[in-house]
Amino acid sequence: MPGNDIATDVKQRLPDSAYEKFSMMSRDYQTDQQRKIDEEWYRRANLHNVSLNLPAGPRDVYIAAKGALYQKEAFKNIDFATRGFSAVNRAEIAWHTFWHGKDRDRDVMTRAQNSASMGLAEPTHHQKMVLVDYEDPENARGFVMGHNMLDQYWDSNDHS
Repeated sequence: MPGNDIATDVKQRLPDSAYEKFSMMSRDYQTDQQRKIDEEWYRRANLHNVSLNLPAGPRDVYIAAKGALYQKEAFKNIDFATRGFSAVNRAEIAWHTFWHGKDRDRDVMTRAQNSASMGLAEPTHHQKMVLVDYEDPENARGFVMGHNMLDQYWDSNDHS
């Protein structure tokens, strides 16, 4: 998620020369103000993360405590859900990415970077935002946001 990973923070501080060394990165075209708005949106949405698997009572206490800490409450009309992988699954993804990635011409350093980012750093960089309006269940509608539709991602449109 943009704003919730180290890449969002690090990329804005890198000199232009760094992008020549790391083939999987490109400079964001997002302004600092746009990035701050994105980070705040995700932070507030994540205050009401319904996939934390906490019972209702402790979840409510957790959400209230985080809201008080950050001085802004969670969005009341948004249920935010994320997914991840177990440590075993992450290790398998990293192993597979390093040894069986489709780009056979990658050097060892690039394979290691790809392996670490795909298996260890991110659940998946191809997650999409899904918006579902279920206020009226009989007429619920969903919309899957497209690649780069909401905010910044690591890759380019040809890698969507």
